[in-house]
Amino acid sequence: LGRAPGTNNNLLTATKTGLTGSPVTFTATAKFGMRLVATGSDHSCGLNAANDVYCWGWNQYGQLGDGTNTDRSAPVKLGNVSLRPPSLALGKYYSCLLLSTGKAHCWGYNGSGSLGDGTNTDSSTPVPVGGTVTFTRIAAAILTTCGLNPFGGVWCWGDNDEGEFGNGTTTSSNVPVLSAGGFTFGSIYRGGLHTCALTTEGKASCWGYNANGQLGDGTTTQRLTPTLVSGGLTFTSLTLGERHSCGLLASGKAYCWGWNNVGQLGNGSTANALSPQPVSGNIAFIQLAAEGGHTCGITSSGVAYCWGFNFNGQLGIGTTGPSVTAPSPVTGGRSFSAIAAGASNNTCGVPVGGGHPLCWGSNGLGQLGNGTTVTAPLPVEVLTPPIP
Repeated sequence: LGRAPGTNNNLLTATKTGLTGSPVTFTATAKFGMRLVATGSDHSCGLNAANDVYCWGWNQYGQLGDGTNTDRSAPVKLGNVSLRPPSLALGKYYSCLLLSTGKAHCWGYNGSGSLGDGTNTDSSTPVPVGGTVTFTRIAAAILTTCGLNPFGGVWCWGDNDEGEFGNGTTTSSNVPVLSAGGFTFGSIYRGGLHTCALTTEGKASCWGYNANGQLGDGTTTQRLTPTLVSGGLTFTSLTLGERHSCGLLASGKAYCWGWNNVGQLGNGSTANALSPQPVSGNIAFIQLAAEGGHTCGITSSGVAYCWGFNFNGQLGIGTTGPSVTAPSPVTGGRSFSAIAAGASNNTCGVPVGGGHPLCWGSNGLGQLGNGTTVTAPLPVEVLTPPIP
């Protein structure tokens, strides 16, 4: 537990409209109303309607991007205000953004080349990812970043010790390198030490570390190139935790596979699964988010459910008690349009209608963004930063 998130699996974006339920009323200014939040290991970042980037939490390596190494328990604005991206992806010690032009920028820890700028030097402000390739999506986790180019090809940079690149090697790189061919992908996802992607037809392939069955191919064999997930299911999206993976069908039914020591697969047991297994309950989800030892999902009515490890209250059920092996509703009466799980045992959600994000769980480094370092087993509002 405690590894960094993947990322598009940790990306929150309020794309659904007309959700029912009982949304919370906020007094936030429209300028700070968050439409998207992404979670890292002990830090989070968000975008407002103007695509301004704000980050909060741990900042030892400059992963908040404000030009300092000072931890922040409330949001601070990205140092380079000219960068206004439509999407974000956060790794364990670093952060990345993707511009509408297809160019990526990253900042924070770079000892493994995770920033992709051709160096191994940390940066507390964004630096452009090297090379001429452009991306339609990016995903980050631990120390590895991957991007999808407009032609369905995967490029990765950073750490590759477990074959996270999918290019047949375990050689790391501080600039983007092309993954193995054979598939045309439509989306890309990063987990702890593994990577997955969906083809344009919705078939899932995974590669990298597989000791707990997180690749879903029926084995625990490491794979250095993309390998189809067993079962022949067609997914609309995936989300990857540290050592488990989950997918969503068009019907809203969720399936998970891999490590299940604390019930993160949500199937009522703690037994690992080497291939996709259905999540318990007759719940139709519109989005899933997995990380570390817990998983969450939201329904079309805005109800959030979480399951798995709950030592720090990351399930949002009002306790810091035992693990939960099946979906449990987040308490407090909030309605969410999106949700993301953080690797430091925290969770964040975008409320229906926008406004302040809500976060809960571990908060020792200010990763809940509410101005404190106190753990919260129920959703708390991220503070409004100073408006220039």
